[in-house]
Amino acid sequence: INENNPNVAIRDFYFEDVEHHENYTGKEDNFLNDIAIIKLSEPVDISQFKPIQLAGKEEGYTQNLKANGWGLKNCWSSSAEALREANV
Repeated sequence: INENNPNVAIRDFYFEDVEHHENYTGKEDNFLNDIAIIKLSEPVDISQFKPIQLAGKEEGYTQNLKANGWGLKNCWSSSAEALREANV
């Protein structure tokens, strides 16, 4: 989310390289290790953006958390076109 302009939710960034998890299979029925490191083509001024906060070891399961990603909308759909968010 762009903190300077909350109405702007989508920005295009081009990437130079993607390094997938070594155990990711890419099979549609298996999302284990579905994570990657993306190297962008040019630097990004991150002062305009708020990063997603990752949970630490000290945080319990009583807190509300958010999950973000481009996952499937349902079992029969393709990946979402925009980054999605869910409370868990």
